Amino acid sequence: MAERMKRIHILMVGSCEENSRTLQKLARDSGWEFTVALDCGSALVRLQEQVAEVVVCEEDLEDGDWRTLLGEMKSMACGSRLVVASRLEKDWFWGEVLRHEIHDVLLTPCEVEEVRRVVSQALQTKPARRKPGSERPARRAKAAGTGGGGRTGRHFEWLA
Repeated sequence: MAERMKRIHILMVGSCEENSRTLQKLARDSGWEFTVALDCGSALVRLQEQVAEVVVCEEDLEDGDWRTLLGEMKSMACGSRLVVASRLEKDWFWGEVLRHEIHDVLLTPCEVEEVRRVVSQALQTKPARRKPGSERPARRAKAAGTGGGGRTGRHFEWLA
């Protein structure tokens, strides 16, 4: 049985040109579709038009932040995996990421191989889906080393 090949769609949310260039180069080299939205509002419009398998969102945006986008994505039940691009490498930030069910944090400035590793791992995980208005399910988080040689060596898996 032949499996239909689906083109992977990556959505970059934010205004950092350096991050966008890195993701665009990686998308081109990997055969992924790549689009950019400058803020939460335009990102939500793009997600309504076409689901992105992975959304890479800068930490702060003009009309909110990654938490705002995550909340809207959950209410849409779009099934995208969210990665936050941040310059922060602090334990409290990683703790907040765990509490909000983010796939991973991509430290900026982004390096092509680190982006490839994070996006590839995100694509291998089951996207978190929640029906609008439903209660948030109880989850436990487990931090695991990736062994991928990344700068942080951190990857988060969600256990039901």
